Order: sequence, then structure tokens, then C-alpha cells
Amino acid sequence: MNNHSKVDSNVYIAELAVLDTLNEEYLLKWKIDFQYLSNEIPSELRAEIKESLDLEIIYKTDILGNFIGIENWEVLSGHVNNYLKRLTKMIAERLGQSNNIDQDMEKFYSALTSKESLEYLIYKEIPTLHSLYDISVPTSGSMEFENEGTTPFSKSPQKFKTKITLLDIDEYGLCSLKEETGLEQESMKKIMSDFLKENLPNIPEEKEFNEALKLIKLDISKVKTQSIDYNDGVIHFINYDTRVSIYLPEGNRTNYETIRIRLLSSSLDKTK
Repeated sequence: MNNHSKVDSNVYIAELAVLDTLNEEYLLKWKIDFQYLSNEIPSELRAEIKESLDLEIIYKTDILGNFIGIENWEVLSGHVNNYLKRLTKMIAERLGQSNNIDQDMEKFYSALTSKESLEYLIYKEIPTLHSLYDISVPTSGSMEFENEGTTPFSKSPQKFKTKITLLDIDEYGLCSLKEETGLEQESMKKIMSDFLKENLPNIPEEKEFNEALKLIKLDISKVKTQSIDYNDGVIHFINYDTRVSIYLPEGNRTNYETIRIRLLSSSLDKTK
């Protein structure tokens, strides 16, 4: 079996500002300025993407800084939906299959532009940044726990297992933390089942569908390493690696994704 690899990337600068301090919550703005767009995006759409997706994302965190949710998700959903339709139509026209393409893809658009998908797929850098603000980690060994969370593809909460290790603390108080997360196989299959039944109305009979699902194995593992200042809680760097492997009777496929977030010096820093 031939192995195919592809490397691609997007680069943008985000300006983060606190808009308001609410009752044990913060209201924040994440302003995106794209610097480099993926080669996968057709050149005809790049200028439009910069205009339509260089957006202000308004969201909330709790008083400790943990992500709660995007507030203006309906506005963002409309922009992303329009972009997906333009992109799909362009690809379909190139393939000579443009008839009724929007109608056929409507459920797919809805799934990708839901509140959960925007938070954990389209703008996943934001919850990636705003996590692990309310834990105490032992200076030796690791801490393991199980928690529940939603996913873009399943309406019911799923169980995750997480392991957190303190790697290092330097003389200036900069801590290096490693967070490893995995999802149980049964939860994986529940997610796949929910998504397919929701978005594909013509699936086979229940029994046949469940038998086919047994032949599929889906593994998702996530490793996040971050450097955070022990004194003021400011994150200096995050490296977030995700590996998704799908095992099918006819072959296997693995996808790797890395998110890197780095703190840039601001004008306020330069005046100190």
C-alpha cells in the first residue's frame, strides 16, 4: 500500500483583548489577521477569505481563564457557511457536477457551522489556549483524571482520559506542562454513529450499520505542551499535536495536525 503525505499550513496573528469583566466571567475579543493561507485554498478565494474570515471572535472564559463559549457564533457561522458554499461550488464546477450541489451538502454545511464545530474545529485555537487554569500539578510524577466534554460530531457528552505532567520549572518561574488526552473506543463509535445517522438519511438498516461500524477503528490522541509563567499565569508558548487514525478493512489512514501558539511582544511590553 502506498503512503501519501501532505504538508500544509495557515499562519495568522491574533490580537487578544478583554472587553468586560462580568460576574466571575471575562468577555474577550480575538481579532484574526491572516498572514499566510493554505495552498489548498484556491487563489480565486484567497482575497475573499482574508476579507470574510479576518473577523472579531467574541467569547467568554470563567474567572480563571478557562474557555466557556463563543458569543457571536451566529455571525461567524454565516461567514463560514458562505465561504464553504463558494468553495464547494467552485470545486463542483471544475468537476462538472454543479447541479443541486448546495441542496446535497446542506446538512454538511450545518454540521460544520454549528456552535460546537466553530468552537472545536474552525476556531479550535481559542479553547486550546484557554484551558488548564484551575489545576494543581504535582512537582514529580503525573496527574491523571477523566472528564466529560462535547464534540462537534456528537450531541451527547463523551468521556476523555487526560494525563498531565510537569516537565520543568526554570529559575524565572516558567513552567513546562505536558497534557495527553485520549478518547475511549466506545465513545469513538458513539460519535461516529451519531454523526452518520444525523447527516446521512439513507444509511443501511440499523443491524447492518452496527455490524459495519464494528469493522472500523478510530483513534484520536492529543498531546499539548505549553510554557506558562508561574507568577502571572501568562502562556508564552503552546504546541498542540493531534493524531487521528482510521482503520478500515480496505486500508488505514493517519492524519497529523499541529497547532503552535506563540506570545508576541506588544507595544505595552516595549514601553515597560
